[in-house]
Amino acid sequence: MLINKKSTLTMGITFLFFSCNNQNIKDENHQQEQSKSQGSAEVIAKHETQAAQAKLHVPSPDWQDQIVYLLMIDRFNDGNISNSDQGVGVYEPGAKSKYNGGDLQGVIDKLDYLENLGVTAVWTTPHVANQWWDPIAQYWGYHGYWARDFKSVDEHYGTLADYQNLSRGLHARNMYLIQDVVVNHTGNFFYYDGEFDEQ
Repeated sequence: MLINKKSTLTMGITFLFFSCNNQNIKDENHQQEQSKSQGSAEVIAKHETQAAQAKLHVPSPDWQDQIVYLLMIDRFNDGNISNSDQGVGVYEPGAKSKYNGGDLQGVIDKLDYLENLGVTAVWTTPHVANQWWDPIAQYWGYHGYWARDFKSVDEHYGTLADYQNLSRGLHARNMYLIQDVVVNHTGNFFYYDGEFDEQ
């Protein structure tokens, strides 16, 4: 195969073009990845700023227009593993009847996910301090419906500040928080074992 100076020059220029073009593509890809990373960081920072400035309480909307997502705090997402095990044998991930580790921080961490689903209101199971073990029912209170203190957040779920951050995080996204308050019953702290008149 004969290669003259002209074809050698053409091949060199072609190679240089493809080399430069390939480098440009790499540079563009790198810039796009940096841009995506910066974009994600900016979105997170924006939401954090909005959440900090958002109101803790907002007026109720017209509920028939809302898309409500009901979630059980303990089974949704574990965002803070330090509060999962309270050291009394009620925490066991995967166990149907025990605490699995979900908490308020876990809900906060998934607000973008919920928003992207089209959810406009989040209804959580009760977050109040709960009876962890019911000796009468022989069952664990991970579900939140056996209140022992209506004025405190259950230790497995986090703190009052976490609940406030959840409220502000939702309101920053123009979403709503439905608080499940069950005052008609509490945990089994006493029972009556005597006779009674059914009428």
